[in-house]
Amino acid sequence: MYDGQRGPQRTTQRAEPRRARRAKIGRPFDSEIGPAILEAAEQIMLTRGFGSLTVDAILRETGVSRGAFYRRYPHIGHLAYEVIARHFGPGEPVDTGTLTGDLLAVQRADIAVFADPLMRNNLPGLFESSRTDPRLHDLWVQGFAGPRRARVNTIVNAAIARGELTEPAVDLGYLCDLLVGPLLARTLIPITGDLDDQLARDSARSALQALLGCPSH
Repeated sequence: MYDGQRGPQRTTQRAEPRRARRAKIGRPFDSEIGPAILEAAEQIMLTRGFGSLTVDAILRETGVSRGAFYRRYPHIGHLAYEVIARHFGPGEPVDTGTLTGDLLAVQRADIAVFADPLMRNNLPGLFESSRTDPRLHDLWVQGFAGPRRARVNTIVNAAIARGELTEPAVDLGYLCDLLVGPLLARTLIPITGDLDDQLARDSARSALQALLGCPSH
């Protein structure tokens, strides 16, 4: 015979630990999974490029589950962006004491970024992903392009404060286009030339002439 009160108690005691174990196994958020995914993604991006960066490739390299991946990244482009953002950051502040020096320093720093295989091998795919994914576009603007534009604005304001510049002859958006445009052209269309120090000097000089309202030669 079973005791009517004790029987359900024994069932409840056995069931609750099983439910707790299933909850732990079903949705793990292992702190080691994130770094493993990032490391695998960076290696693929460096050696094979964005076209080979797929969810299946990450799962094969890391052994993580598909669910664990998607709990961290809604799309493979978001993973690629995080690799880029962690590696290059928003860009370091520049203060050489002169407008000419600041523009040149910015160009040298950004050329180092765009010339890096991690960026050069993956930028076309990242651009395409950000074009079709508004969330990724916002991440790119806020975490990469936006801070670099703000840095140029800081340089211009510092030049005005030093008396080197009174009224910029072009607006900030166009100035940033003058600076980054040649770098993007040589990254995305490699037949146009090298990403080298000559490009840094030439593009910085063109931007300076535009700011001052001087005709380029």
